[in-house]
Amino acid sequence: MDAFPNETREYRAARIALLESEAELRRHMESVAAELRALPPGGEIPEDYAFDCVGGSRPVGISELFRGGDTLMIYQFMFPRHVHDRRPRPSDGIFSALPHDEGPCPSCTALIDSWEGMKCYPSLTALPAALKPDIVDIFRKSADALPVVNEAVQIGAPYIVLQQGIVNPEARRIAEAAGAGYLEDVCLAVLYQLHGR
Repeated sequence: MDAFPNETREYRAARIALLESEAELRRHMESVAAELRALPPGGEIPEDYAFDCVGGSRPVGISELFRGGDTLMIYQFMFPRHVHDRRPRPSDGIFSALPHDEGPCPSCTALIDSWEGMKCYPSLTALPAALKPDIVDIFRKSADALPVVNEAVQIGAPYIVLQQGIVNPEARRIAEAAGAGYLEDVCLAVLYQLHGR
């Protein structure tokens, strides 16, 4: 592990202990997340609730929000943005008509369709060739990881990682057969903290 300049042995020992505690916390969080995923289905929704849409001409039923999928991301925007936030306002869409100081927080809204200013894509194969990733880090259930691994191999990703708690022998076989570096059941953030660069 890399040492910080002029660090003491006491600091290094305390830092290693902290990193081990963080790894243990991560394991506990994964355990709680597994319990959450194992919950039985909740009650059926008795009616197709209708939601008013900003700028929409008609209410939209909850069944329409899923667009054929089984997961719905719900995110609350922070309005208005902080008074000293001078980042640009949206250039298109329904929020572009709002005055700068009344618009949503750019950091909050970025999570919906981008991450740190990068556009999100529906699949790895939809990525432009210039954006081929060095690492494909997969956060899916073990049973759902294989299609993503197949896409990673298809685009020639050099490294494929299945996050902590995710193991898929067929995914390993496919990745290794394609010559990709492969790790499973690991958290890259924890590995980096424990082992440094």
